[in-house]
Amino acid sequence: MNEITRQVLDVVIAGLKDQSYTGIICDQHAFYVQTVENGFSGIVYKALNSAPISDQLKKHLERDFFGYVTRDAKQLDSIETLDHILNESKINHIFLKGSRLKAIYPESFMRAMGDIDVLIPSENMNDVHHLFKKNQILLKSRSTAHDVFELPNHIIVEVHPSLYKDFNPKYESLMKSPWSHVNLVHESRYELKHEYELVYLLYHLAKHLDASGIGLRSVLDIGLYAKHYESSMNIKTLHEYVNQVDMKQFFQSMMVLCQVYFDLDLNRFIDQDFRLEDEVIDGITEYLRTSGIHGTGKKHNAFTTRFASSKNKKKNRIGVILGIFFPDFESMCGIYPWLKKAPLLLPVTWLLRVIRLIFVKFKSSVRKVKSMTMKEDEIDQLSELFTKIGL
Repeated sequence: MNEITRQVLDVVIAGLKDQSYTGIICDQHAFYVQTVENGFSGIVYKALNSAPISDQLKKHLERDFFGYVTRDAKQLDSIETLDHILNESKINHIFLKGSRLKAIYPESFMRAMGDIDVLIPSENMNDVHHLFKKNQILLKSRSTAHDVFELPNHIIVEVHPSLYKDFNPKYESLMKSPWSHVNLVHESRYELKHEYELVYLLYHLAKHLDASGIGLRSVLDIGLYAKHYESSMNIKTLHEYVNQVDMKQFFQSMMVLCQVYFDLDLNRFIDQDFRLEDEVIDGITEYLRTSGIHGTGKKHNAFTTRFASSKNKKKNRIGVILGIFFPDFESMCGIYPWLKKAPLLLPVTWLLRVIRLIFVKFKSSVRKVKSMTMKEDEIDQLSELFTKIGL
């Protein structure tokens, strides 16, 4: 494992335990980059209070930390606002992903999130649109996957009519029926049962790995969730869900990585005979830390991920490229909502997209084309790693 990566993880462990890390950071710039790209800025700052680091690093970490704290306060307030509005109108709802994961960290600001994700029954989507408009929550865009709104405090909300997105049919049978796996929390607010929610979080990780990357903090999410709810979960039910969506190897791989990275005791979730070879751990760790959260790492080429995933599914590489530049009907409806009323105009939206890529996003488009010229052996290596961890 990369030495800096190990130091980042050790500082994260200290931060989660509210301890101080006093070791020498051997490359402070690289440490900072990995911390930011992997979503650990809310955890490491306090752990390094007594560490011999430069004033410059301390200043950057402090700025990022207070940014996390400020945004966290706004998001928690926004969650309360949304909950109140939806409860008043008796609209059933479930907060997803980051909104839920914040609660399992020692401090909610330690777990940053981008948008607030809310699941509601598909038949209530129009009701939510009217309700949000009444409360000055503005519609930003629509798609079949989710509708995007903006609160008055500029926090973004994604409202989902379903959990399942058609990127791999093996997940459909379980992910298409979330309302069969819920507990009532308060009034019209529900939560996914812990066994089901853990599998959903795994599914969400797999979806991002399929398209871009997930970063190291996304692995921590899975480990902390499993550990936090371990005593209240039915392990037999969990394994039944995992087997139903053919994710047993992926799930146990994530558990092993959480033990290696974050010193979490997750043996209850791992078969005694399950092993990940050291070279697989080193390879996937390098990929994860480079990819960063949602594949945003500066040195990460997301097309390598897409081509490796498509190779595992035996998809044609040319088809993948065409899909990137000429998305399917549902994706184009997200960009051009009026297309739903005139589906025959799909070729027109493709033409508009091409014009935009050439004349508005020319530099970005050139970078994307250049990114597609990665070496075949890099794709093969990543494809093999994906297979070994169960994707």
